[in-house]
Amino acid sequence: MYQYSLYFFEPDYAYHFYYKVDVLYRFIKEQLHEPQTDTSKRQADHILVKPDCHLVIDQLLTEEMDKSYLELANDQFELKNSDGNITVQQHGYALTVFAPSLLEADAIVFEAIKRCYRYTFVVNFQTEECGWVLPLTNRSFELN
Repeated sequence: MYQYSLYFFEPDYAYHFYYKVDVLYRFIKEQLHEPQTDTSKRQADHILVKPDCHLVIDQLLTEEMDKSYLELANDQFELKNSDGNITVQQHGYALTVFAPSLLEADAIVFEAIKRCYRYTFVVNFQTEECGWVLPLTNRSFELN
């Protein structure tokens, strides 16, 4: 089972730090491992969006959930299907997803989260991998 922590950024910060993944990773890691000061709490409040588990659940329920079963308890829900279970827990500024693989997490949970939160940054602290769940699509690029 893999653990993925998802953080939701305010649009201005997502644009500014889109290509600075290492800076975002360090910021998030320091928020988790350092004692919270008033300054770091204000920074997090200003930069991050607190997730709402129920918003994600509502989005999942509006989609076709083929062979899926949803269990809800407080700030946690679990999706059960023939391939295995995926658990989502809310902790402060993060939604933590426990899934058998990144592909399953993306196909089942991340799709719903993408519709709720546009600027989603995912971190796997075990492997120290991180990146944006959904690229910014409203930027235009010209190829020469």
